[in-house]
Amino acid sequence: MASSSPKTIAETEVVESFDSNWMQLQPVSTRSVAIKTVDPTIHLAGFSFDPQFTDLSNLDSAWGASFSTSLYLVQLQLNDASIMNGFEDAYDIEVLERQSQGVYIVRVHDASQIAPISSDDDVRWMGAYAPYMRTTNDALGAHLVQITVAGDIAPSSLATLTTYLVQNGASTSWCSMDMCEAVFEHGLNAHELRQIAAYDDVLFVAKAYNLQLHNNLAATEVGAVAIRATSSLGLDGSGETIAVMDTGLDNDHPDVLGRIAAINTQYGLDSSPVDSNSGHGTHIVMTVLGDGSVDASTTGVAPEANLVMYALEHDPTGYFGRQGSIYDLLSDAELKTARIAVHAWGSNGNFGFYTADSRSADQYVSNNQYLLPVFSVGDNGASGASKVTAPGTAKNVLSIGSSNNGSVSASSSQGPTLDGRIKPDLVAPGEGICSARAEEAKSVVGSACATGTHGNTRSMYMELSGTSQATAVASGSAALAREYLREVAGINKPSASLIKATLVNGAEDLGTP
Repeated sequence: MASSSPKTIAETEVVESFDSNWMQLQPVSTRSVAIKTVDPTIHLAGFSFDPQFTDLSNLDSAWGASFSTSLYLVQLQLNDASIMNGFEDAYDIEVLERQSQGVYIVRVHDASQIAPISSDDDVRWMGAYAPYMRTTNDALGAHLVQITVAGDIAPSSLATLTTYLVQNGASTSWCSMDMCEAVFEHGLNAHELRQIAAYDDVLFVAKAYNLQLHNNLAATEVGAVAIRATSSLGLDGSGETIAVMDTGLDNDHPDVLGRIAAINTQYGLDSSPVDSNSGHGTHIVMTVLGDGSVDASTTGVAPEANLVMYALEHDPTGYFGRQGSIYDLLSDAELKTARIAVHAWGSNGNFGFYTADSRSADQYVSNNQYLLPVFSVGDNGASGASKVTAPGTAKNVLSIGSSNNGSVSASSSQGPTLDGRIKPDLVAPGEGICSARAEEAKSVVGSACATGTHGNTRSMYMELSGTSQATAVASGSAALAREYLREVAGINKPSASLIKATLVNGAEDLGTP
């Protein structure tokens, strides 16, 4: 007898309605899908190989075969993560992370377990995670290096690793639970790279690229004005706290007075919170949550939300960067009650690459489910090319591109990521955004807009464009979505994944870029 054809969503039966906002749908029919076999080629950041047909002996010789490691790669026959869960129960190993489709980095605590795992019917190949697999060519000669640290490293071992980096050529270094950074004033040489990559708590060594800001009637386009005008909803960001990690803040700008919960400089490059150069941070903050008290036309998306600010810029030089990992930043923001974190910046290289910063953001969301990090993907354009910037390449964050009048902006970076994932997740209005200008900012690129002047006669507002501005708009929208889930839907603590899903599934399809 022929099987019945699958039913569409419209043909499903409503089983039970829980309240006016939520209902459970039970499909009349279901279909099973076979688990796919894995790509036989293992794709590392530096090179790709099929372990059953590739001779790695030349690389072993070039790097020196006499290394000892407890780190191994396990390639499965099927792309089924539950197999690795079973291996952890059956063998004395720890799965550290998924390297790629069906490939995992594991810690083997007992070398006698290697043979039985390798011969398991579910395993296609198992081999040492060799030092040359843990880096890329651009690490050679790098002056600033990022080191991805194994997730099982003991806190007491971080100081040892920091010292080891200095002993192997770094002038300065620091480590947190998920990554290290080290400065090599002379440029990282081959011997130093081999020594660091062979360290048994190191998963990856890469050149660290500098961070850059992503500049190339927003509230109306995302529907925030209509939402605020709907008295039955009353969504304006009330009860929400948003963290912004950016250049600095004009903390006495009228549009944010009385709503600054904290201004932090401990992760920045100096102790000043002032937005004295481009004014980027002030513009982003007010796009997210400015109340338009001087000119209502500049009102941000969530004008009643509170702010936790992180000033990262070095005022004397205008250099933008940070101290500490993204995990550290997000942890501090959540302690200060922020539930949305805005990052309108990214790396100026390694486009499409899953970096240590990307991993740091993902690990944070995996371990702490209530704060949603939002990242811009950059303004590198290039249709069909992987030009999205890290950390916007992370899997668990909300990555934002820019739109203009209902179309994707030509300058907005496009994906996919180098490992094939769709990024950005969403686009939001990012062209010609009129928002606050910091009074102290002396190197702005935006033109004056709206009304109102500072005491120094400079305009209180300026117009900027880019995925930075789009990220601010999307972050304000995320705050409104969270407020709705709390106050209307009755979900006391909405998770970051729920907020992300709400925005993605509620977005309008703009078609092919």
